[in-house]
Amino acid sequence: MNLRDFRQIVDQTPACIAAYKSDAAGQYAYVGLDSQVSYQSKAVGDALYERIRNAFTSGHGEARSTCRKLKTDPIREHVIGDVPLDPYFEVLSHLEDALHAPASQPVRSKVIGPLLSKQLRTTLKSAITEH
Repeated sequence: MNLRDFRQIVDQTPACIAAYKSDAAGQYAYVGLDSQVSYQSKAVGDALYERIRNAFTSGHGEARSTCRKLKTDPIREHVIGDVPLDPYFEVLSHLEDALHAPASQPVRSKVIGPLLSKQLRTTLKSAITEH
């Protein structure tokens, strides 16, 4: 996946959770958490990150590496041409953070090419929190 394709996906993907920015109960419902407990924004973030990890059946390490590589160009464009970093850099950062395997969960085997690209495209919808 290249940066142009990534930007196009981000631009075309609605930030569904943004509609619940000030609504804790809505955020809990959006991610499928029990609304009978006290609301914590960390729980919503954890649930979103879990969705991202689950969207990748394999290749967490490779996907994380792809995100890291894609972050280079927006930084360069920002420094040289004053191009805004976000929302692209923020989405890449969320994806990269989410794909760090929890200590209790081993990183699954790597996949390459089209499968990874397809999974990354699908996962973007879960990662976009604001646009």
